[in-house]
Amino acid sequence: MQQHSPRLNKMHLASLKTYYAGILALLWSCS
Repeated sequence: MQQHSPRLNKMHLASLKTYYAGILALLWSCS
């Protein structure tokens, strides 16, 4: 895999982490 812009990649990873964290929090509060 080629990484053209590491900064963009890091931002994408961070947004994915917060995205999954939000989903986990929702599932946790519902159960």
